[in-house]
Amino acid sequence: EGGLSDVLKRLVEAGAVIKSVRKEETTLEDIFLKMFDEDGS
Repeated sequence: EGGLSDVLKRLVEAGAVIKSVRKEETTLEDIFLKMFDEDGS
């Protein structure tokens, strides 16, 4: 099912998003909304 690997992938993606948005001063809420939006759920 890819449970653990999916979580690890998510963390890596989240880290990349946080790094990129720090310059733009995006809120954590925007980050999570973006993550869930990409997930399609």
